[in-house]
Amino acid sequence: MRFHSRLLTLVAVSVAPLACKDGAPGVGHYVEVWPETVCGAIIECACEYPNGSQLEHCRAQLGVIASSGAEINSVEGLRFDGNCAQKFVDEVNELGCGVVVPDPDAACERPCKIWYGPEGRGNSCTGVGNADNCKPGLTCQNGVCVDPCDEPNLPRIGQACAPQFGCTEGAWCDDRTTPLFPTCGALPLVGQPCLDPQLPASRCAEDLICDETDPAAPVCAALPQAGTPCINNICDRDLYCDPAEAPPTCKSLPVAGQPCQLGACATPYECDGMNCVQPRPFVCSFYGGLPDNVGPMDSGGAGSSGGLDTGPVDTGPVDTGIDGGATTGMAATTTGM
Repeated sequence: MRFHSRLLTLVAVSVAPLACKDGAPGVGHYVEVWPETVCGAIIECACEYPNGSQLEHCRAQLGVIASSGAEINSVEGLRFDGNCAQKFVDEVNELGCGVVVPDPDAACERPCKIWYGPEGRGNSCTGVGNADNCKPGLTCQNGVCVDPCDEPNLPRIGQACAPQFGCTEGAWCDDRTTPLFPTCGALPLVGQPCLDPQLPASRCAEDLICDETDPAAPVCAALPQAGTPCINNICDRDLYCDPAEAPPTCKSLPVAGQPCQLGACATPYECDGMNCVQPRPFVCSFYGGLPDNVGPMDSGGAGSSGGLDTGPVDTGPVDTGIDGGATTGMAATTTGM
């Protein structure tokens, strides 16, 4: 699920959809639209860099990276997916000045690869820049094309199992009850005794914790909520255990403007060493700002070059996603600042 603030909507840069004769966006148009989209958003979001930013410099830099990446990928035999390219541009527009907040409960999503190759699942593969030569939806891991959403079809509750390989989610391979014929059993629920810590399995079902308040009889319990005592110094998501309380108690992590003595803040805020602050807009990471030999200067405003001769540009490596084979992860929950 995505969350969009009014500010995020206002700062989103509007770009006409990519188009070509067959209806799918073409690489040439993408190379033009990508710098316009990103650099426009960077200026709108007032991204800060050590030497400042400048719209025409940003366009020139990302344009060179885009065209060079496209040339290299084409020479290496990779194919361009215009629909994924358009999706990437749309996601940048949609995100605006927000940040990407990973959703730990989100279902696995196969990458929508802007550049892809011919190699199928299980075949050998190589990386090409940030891309690879695996087919759409696959990624190159340890030199082999794999489906990132593949899950092993392990035995279920009640089925025979091998302790070294375990069982499906929510189960464990019980070789204690029937040592000759191990069988998958359900992981303990709230109030049930925890499994032996020596076993190669979780001690409790998912999202539960083993409460060892009574060491002689540890039981599974729900993660403690705000205002309740910590369990093993652990609390639920976006909470922390305050040891100054007696007993130690779970409290909400601080938000923007509040002190972050423990160095942690509630999602999506960041600790600057003293207080929680708004995170930097995600789009700012696509550009490195003006190089050192130019010196600090104003952005010059949208569409203004400020008299700067952009010429050849080289500000070091910048992650633009242009030559990447996968999405940026912006399909995760987003929040506007």
